Amino acid sequence: MPAIFISYRKDDTPGAAAHLFKNLAESFGPGSVVMDVGRGEPGPDARRVIDAQVAGTAVMLVVIGKAWLDATDARGQRCLDNPLDLVRLETASALEHKRPVIPVLVHGAAMVQAGDLPSELADLALCNPVTLTQSQWGSDVETLVSLLQGLLRGRARAAPPGAVGAAASGAPASGAQAQAAAPRARIVLPTPAGKTPWGMVLAGLGAIVVLALGVYAFIASRPPPDRAATKSAKAPAAATTDRAQAVMARADPAPAPTAPPQGDAARAQPPRATERSTIVATSPAAVATAATATAA
Repeated sequence: MPAIFISYRKDDTPGAAAHLFKNLAESFGPGSVVMDVGRGEPGPDARRVIDAQVAGTAVMLVVIGKAWLDATDARGQRCLDNPLDLVRLETASALEHKRPVIPVLVHGAAMVQAGDLPSELADLALCNPVTLTQSQWGSDVETLVSLLQGLLRGRARAAPPGAVGAAASGAPASGAQAQAAAPRARIVLPTPAGKTPWGMVLAGLGAIVVLALGVYAFIASRPPPDRAATKSAKAPAAATTDRAQAVMARADPAPAPTAPPQGDAARAQPPRATERSTIVATSPAAVATAATATAA
């Protein structure tokens, strides 16, 4: 079933309504938007068809131009004063079925006032409008698309699983039947074409952040190295070094000290280098003095 119903007046905003229909169909997919319902059905048949179609949709867009309120028929009567006016039937049906109604103001139109409307349309004046301008049509439509996405998601969450729209078979339904079946309608929200799935991107970034925090917490929770264990590990190495030095000392013992020679052996030994140097350095006068001292 279509999710969005566009109501407009042919003598007021046919071009803007057609352009909006195309933009929304591109955003929400073919078959998600409907307009011109019951326009070929005269009299009471049109009322039943419109009522059944509106009951099966999720939101109503009422495109309002400068001639929407005061447009007249061939007899000069204001169209909104005719109970069988198609725009009046569409809007009244949406208000009766408690569907969200969004006035879409185009061509510089102002918002309608409750005193200017038939009593069954008076609540339309309480609805918040959206303005579409010719100079900023693209950005204005994007704002409207975002609003519609929120409304459709909320309705999809509220719908019971497995519910089927009352008008899914395409057969006309009476107003009471459509009203009873409307709460069971299931709205399938298509993904707008060309839109980036930011929810998935943010979920991926969140997973990366959680993983990084987990790694950091694991590293921070590890106990510091045990210094006592480090010292005990170094002790065997020091003992091994000491044993190696002891083995080397036994293999190459230091020479034992030699006792100085005694008696004739000492006199027979040649004088040391220092003694010989002393004798050589002594003058003849010193030698004679020494000899005199010896004789005396």
